[in-house]
Amino acid sequence: MDKYVKKEAPQVFIPYKEVLPVYHAGLEIPDDVTLMWCDDNYGYIRHLPNETERARQGGNGVYYHFSYWGRPQTHVWLPSTCPALTQTELERAYLHGIQKLWVFNVGDIKPNEFLTEYGLTMAWDKKVLMNRNSNDFISQWLKREFGNELGEKLVPIWNEYYDLSYQRRAEFLGNTRVEEKEPKYKKVSDLPWSDEEVQTWLNRCLKLEEEILGLRSEIADIRQAHWIELVEYPCRSLTAMARKMLGAQLARHGKIGWKEALNGQQAIFTLTNEYHSLLNGKWNHMMGFWKEHSMYKEVDTTSSCIPPMKPHIKKRYTLTAVNGKFGPDSYIIQGLGYSNCALSIVKGDTFHVILPSSTDSLTVTLAFVPNHPADADKLEVYIEIEGEKPFLLQYQTYGRSEEWKKNIERNQALRSFTLSPSSKTRALKIKATTPAVILDEIKITE
Repeated sequence: MDKYVKKEAPQVFIPYKEVLPVYHAGLEIPDDVTLMWCDDNYGYIRHLPNETERARQGGNGVYYHFSYWGRPQTHVWLPSTCPALTQTELERAYLHGIQKLWVFNVGDIKPNEFLTEYGLTMAWDKKVLMNRNSNDFISQWLKREFGNELGEKLVPIWNEYYDLSYQRRAEFLGNTRVEEKEPKYKKVSDLPWSDEEVQTWLNRCLKLEEEILGLRSEIADIRQAHWIELVEYPCRSLTAMARKMLGAQLARHGKIGWKEALNGQQAIFTLTNEYHSLLNGKWNHMMGFWKEHSMYKEVDTTSSCIPPMKPHIKKRYTLTAVNGKFGPDSYIIQGLGYSNCALSIVKGDTFHVILPSSTDSLTVTLAFVPNHPADADKLEVYIEIEGEKPFLLQYQTYGRSEEWKKNIERNQALRSFTLSPSSKTRALKIKATTPAVILDEIKITE
């Protein structure tokens, strides 16, 4: 490098993917080189600098994805990274000394206008970065783009879109994977959902589309392209993909005909062609992609499933942060998780909640936000249940393991245990023994 540029030219080392274990194995980097830490391609940062790394002359940076092609499945078509997750991870990065350089992978830019601006605004405005309620920025952004009245109406719709995308990104609805050797991952297959779960999710998508279409008449003709690109196309395309993939899942089991899936497939083409024709074709081909992408795969109306769908669980309870008590240093993250109120439990703090009585045994599943230890070697909680022996639970993942892939697909890290029947309610205590524990919800089934 000295031969062609000045010696003091800044340099960056990026321990991306398989390079991070090499760094952890002892790779030495010159002190003046910036260390740029990466997320796992789905919004969860894999490493945060320790005290020694924070003291380096070169400082620290972050490389963060809003778009990615790779395993377990690609997300390049629609914006799908949860805004609250982005704020949570970038705040944590900043507080750990990642303040030198921030880089965002935004793919083709067009599907990710909002997320790109949110990330860059947090990079330059500490007030926005440290605001743990992403709704404030969402509301401000929507009102700026569409006016106060319409912007206010859009906030809950916008949140529903990102909530659905958090639970299952559009590209993940066919249950396929890329970069896998096993042939089964190349073929569309069932999600591990019951009939009721599929119907509920599909109905939410249909309602989302209905609400979006109900607002279209409020957009002036001169702003129609603006509206379609930023709001209508992503929301309606998510619905179309749900109709296509979830409709096909129901049809494979003979619960409905193939019309819903076929209509969903056609809707994707219609919406995409409309997008490409906007403004005399200004953004033609922007939403197109390689033919193997799930948005292009034709619905196989000849397929059927012999194994039944996941059975419906009749008795199910869900507990979240609002159902219990926690210390003053822990806090609820509005908009994060299936619950929309995930609880960040600081190290040493305890979340207290009451379990229901039951005449049958209870299966208790703790659902955590699937982040990484980053500044530790594990994610761990200490569990105390009234009348039971206390125990420890860890839920960190390693590399690109199968568990990590499943966590990414569903955006939850799960740990379950079974309790014997009890005619009385029981207290459950969850104590964080490590940093970065974020509890989404507690699922209880009989």
